[in-house]
Amino acid sequence: MRIAVVTHQYPPDTDWGGVATYYETLVPYLAMNGHEVTVITWGRPARSYVERGVKVRRIPPKRPFPGLSMALGVFSLHHVLYQWAVDSVLTELRPDIVLTPESMADCGVYLARPRRRRAPVIVQLMSGVRMLSTLNAVPPKQFGGWSMLLLEQWVVLRADCLSTLSQAKAEWARDNLRLASRPIEVIANPVDILHFRPNLTHADDHLVLYVGRLQWGKGCHILAQAINRILRQMPETRFRFVGKDTQTAPGERSMKRYLEEILRAGGALGSVSFADHCPRADLPAEYGAAAVCVVPSFWETFGNVCLEAMACGKAVVASRAGGLAEAIEDNTSGLLVPPGDPESLATQIIGLLRNPAERDRLGRAARARAEERYRPDRIARQMVALMQRTIDRH
Repeated sequence: MRIAVVTHQYPPDTDWGGVATYYETLVPYLAMNGHEVTVITWGRPARSYVERGVKVRRIPPKRPFPGLSMALGVFSLHHVLYQWAVDSVLTELRPDIVLTPESMADCGVYLARPRRRRAPVIVQLMSGVRMLSTLNAVPPKQFGGWSMLLLEQWVVLRADCLSTLSQAKAEWARDNLRLASRPIEVIANPVDILHFRPNLTHADDHLVLYVGRLQWGKGCHILAQAINRILRQMPETRFRFVGKDTQTAPGERSMKRYLEEILRAGGALGSVSFADHCPRADLPAEYGAAAVCVVPSFWETFGNVCLEAMACGKAVVASRAGGLAEAIEDNTSGLLVPPGDPESLATQIIGLLRNPAERDRLGRAARARAEERYRPDRIARQMVALMQRTIDRH
C-alpha cells in the first residue's frame, strides 16, 4: 500500500505538540508493516530524505504578505498556497490512501478534486481551531483565525473517512462539527513503549510533575491552585512544570506569569520550578524522577502525556475528561478527578505522596495497560485495516 501522511507537524522542523508526537510514533510502524510511506510536511529548506524507513518531503510554507496580522486571515491565505504545493506532491506520488489531521486543513485543495481524480482521504479529528479556541477561552485568531476554522470544517466534510482517538472526541465532533449522521472510526493513540519505560533509578518521593504547554485548557492553573493546598499539609513537596508558555491566561496574557501570580499569592513559588522545553529524548528521565504525574486538563482528545507517564510506570492523576477517562481505569491504572477541581486534585496527590505502595501498584498497572492497549505496532495494524476498508469503499 502506498500511504501518504500529510501533516503540518512532524519532527524535528515542526515539533509543536500532540499531532507531531502521534505521527512520529505511528508512521515508522506503518513502514515496518511493509507499506511505502511518505510524509508531506512543513519545513525549511525544502528537502526530501528517508528516516526510519519513511520518506519525508519538506515543503516551506509560503508567506506572500509577511508582517500582516493573522487576524486579517492572511495566515489562511498563505496556507492555501501551501495546500496547492501539497496537492502537487500528492498528484506526483499517486498514493493509494492519504492520512491527515483536520487541524490546519493541509489537504484542503486536494479534497476539492472530484473523488475519481484523487486517492481516498482519511481525516483524523484531533485538535482543530474550534476545539482549541473553545477550551482555552480565547478568540480563534490565536489558532489560525475564522478563515482557518472554515477551512478545517471544509476538510472534515469532504473526507472519505473520519477517524479519531477516543469515543469522547467522536461524540464532541458529532455535536460540534455538524457530523451527526457521519460514522467516525475510533482508534486510540499509540505510545512508544520502548522509549517511554520505567526508570530503574529511584524517583524523588517528593516531586510532582506536570508536562505540557502552559495553556488554559490544559488546566495547569488548577494544579497551581492545588499546590497551595498541598504545601499546607506537605511543605517538603516540590513541583515541576515542563512546557512552553502560551498567551491563554485571562486577558490573553502569559500563562506562566499567571501561574506565578497564583503561586506567589499562596507563598508556594519557591517550591516550583519551570522548564520551557524538554527534548523528547529527555522526557523519560523527567517522568522517571517524579513520584506523581498530573494531567489536569479540562479536556483531551486522548492525551499523549498521560500515556507517556503510564508507559514510564508512573502513578498518574488526571481529569475525568475526554479521552483521559478512556486511557485510565480509575483506581486501577491511575486516578481520575473532576476537571477544574483543585481540592479533589490536591487530595489525590497528597494521598499518593503519602503512600509509596499505592504509587507502585498504580504505576505497574499503568505500564501493563500501555503495553497491552497502546503499543504502536497494535495501533498501526488497526490503522492499516481502516485504510484498506476505506480504499475498498472508494
